[in-house]
Amino acid sequence: MVHILKNTALFRGIQPEEIEAMLPCLQVHTASFEKKAVILQAGDSISAVALLVEGTAYIVQEDFWGNRNIVSAIGPGQLFAEAFACTPGARLLVSVIAETSCTVAFLQLQPLLTPCGKACAFHTRVVHNLLADLAEKNLRLSEKLSHVTQRTTREKLL
Repeated sequence: MVHILKNTALFRGIQPEEIEAMLPCLQVHTASFEKKAVILQAGDSISAVALLVEGTAYIVQEDFWGNRNIVSAIGPGQLFAEAFACTPGARLLVSVIAETSCTVAFLQLQPLLTPCGKACAFHTRVVHNLLADLAEKNLRLSEKLSHVTQRTTREKLL
């Protein structure tokens, strides 16, 4: 597991032995999902950050009539559901569906946000990496929103 995690944005700048020491603290558990299985369902709440370890998944949003719109594709090493995990009680607005067979690691968020008694320096680094990931996604969403909110199709294309 450590050899996969060390190459993710969440654990950037953290040594493999430090990641190994963090795993019990983060209460990491993995789950496998078959192709087309629902990993997370809209309306659920989540307290863990999800990290796709292997496979491909889609973040989808369903409308009132049951039509699915793909919001984003997720590949190995990418985080998802972190914004919902950071907001206690928030309900997922989207579902996550396995496009291929997937393995997902769920990392409990609370130990990340609460420094452990050992005062691990790498806790701060993981929180920094999580914040950077959230900020990057927020910027991409803002950019997309600026295009979508243009009044005419011509303005949107420009």
